[in-house]
Amino acid sequence: MGDPKPVESGLLTREEAAAYLRVSERTFRRRVTAPAYQIGARLFYRRQELDEWLEAQRVGSSDPIGKPESSTFVSVTRKSGTRSARADEIRERLRKRKQHASMPRLFPVGGTGR
Repeated sequence: MGDPKPVESGLLTREEAAAYLRVSERTFRRRVTAPAYQIGARLFYRRQELDEWLEAQRVGSSDPIGKPESSTFVSVTRKSGTRSARADEIRERLRKRKQHASMPRLFPVGGTGR
């Protein structure tokens, strides 16, 4: 008997879905938000839903939900216009550390012990 014919299915594994979208598996895990279906221990993705997700990512799409996310990092504190006290404290500590490291020492500490 011959090998069984592969079944044509609308369900894709993560590896197949990443290949279908022509992205790495890492990029797929990080960026693709299409719904997954768990069967046993494996996740599957519907080809139709991947196509819909991909269409929503199109640049210049008029659909407000489909706007592509920015590829640059913007902190939540800057985005909302408010800052936490903890963030301000850390920022100030880093600013002082930079100033201290770049300031010339007028009276060197330590050294030869003269």
